[in-house]
Amino acid sequence: MRIELGEVEAALRAHNAVRACAVIARELQPGDNRLLAYVIVEEGSDLTVSDFRRFLRKRLPDTMLPSFFMTVDALPMTSSGKLDRKALPVPFETDAAETENEPPAPGSETSLALIWPDVLRVSEINASDNFFDIGGSSMHALSVVRKSEQESGWRMDPRTLFYQSLRQIAGRAEEILANGTARAGAS
Repeated sequence: MRIELGEVEAALRAHNAVRACAVIARELQPGDNRLLAYVIVEEGSDLTVSDFRRFLRKRLPDTMLPSFFMTVDALPMTSSGKLDRKALPVPFETDAAETENEPPAPGSETSLALIWPDVLRVSEINASDNFFDIGGSSMHALSVVRKSEQESGWRMDPRTLFYQSLRQIAGRAEEILANGTARAGAS
């Protein structure tokens, strides 16, 4: 599917707290192409990735939503004054101290935390991480569902991954397994 990056950028710039932005397609791993959004926000704005997603969902189809959003102070420019897309930072290569570290608890949280990095190609997962905010997509969700069933016997409904933290999803898994049912509905 062809995606017009300029259309995604225009939709993002329509947000009143966005001063400037750039959207690129980058192959993070062989065969793993993602849309990445780099955003300069107005000073004092405390927008989250979820805020950006909610805003764009009203304007764009899901296939055009970036997997990653990164706020930056400035966009790199070439000597001729054009955006230097190659100089934009790669997600998750930022200082680890910038992210809140809330390690997963033993049990279901740890089990899921072992699956997500493998599927999403990220190095560390926090209990408060939202699957889609850290780069998950519907295709990644199917891989998580398959691996979760193989490792724990829990046949997760892929919709369970929407708008929930790893901790909330793990809690749902424990609830389902405790009740003896093998399938979890979206909650």
